[in-house]
Amino acid sequence: GDDVGDACEADFQEDWDAGIDLLTWKSWGSPSPVIQAGLGRDGSDAIDCNGDQVHHSGVTTHEAFDLSLRPTLSWWANVHVKEEDEQEEFDQFVRVGWSSTTSDDFGGTGEQPTPPLIGVTVNGAESGTHNYRVMAEELEEFDVPFVYPDDSNGWHHYRVELNEDGTVSFFRDDEPVWTSTTPLDFSQYTNQALVVDGKSQHTTNLVDDVQVWLSP
Repeated sequence: GDDVGDACEADFQEDWDAGIDLLTWKSWGSPSPVIQAGLGRDGSDAIDCNGDQVHHSGVTTHEAFDLSLRPTLSWWANVHVKEEDEQEEFDQFVRVGWSSTTSDDFGGTGEQPTPPLIGVTVNGAESGTHNYRVMAEELEEFDVPFVYPDDSNGWHHYRVELNEDGTVSFFRDDEPVWTSTTPLDFSQYTNQALVVDGKSQHTTNLVDDVQVWLSP
């Protein structure tokens, strides 16, 4: 996307304007993720993970990140709900976060690794939620209802910060949403891929301007 905030300071960034760079990303799932030209922020391009009702689809970075450095992750997402009376019929979401594994474990069209170790899922449906999750010794998560039509068809900014005490803080549109309470030993997670995935049957769900700062 255009006008990426703090782009010169980010250690990793992806705006998708050059497509899905397979030297950076591993693409998987069916249907395959696609780039939606002109549908990104400010009329730029964005990724649509494009999964259907059987499979989710997505991309993972070949690069593995060291969470002991406490990198900050941010991105923009736009979940499109077409019609209120269709919301219950289709499972649709976008999800971004730190994977529990490397990109080596992703591939093909079948079952993929479990949801992210740390991440946010935006479920675009009447009964859907913004789900903020951390997999510590046990799953810790926080749900915020997806409000139709207010949360539909608009860009929102998400940020994940890893705190010194092992907790994780989540922000939406620069407003604090939730901080986990069970400490995570980040030193155990030094080889984690960044994953962007989702389903968008009969609609278009987008992610743009993914950025990583390698230290707080």
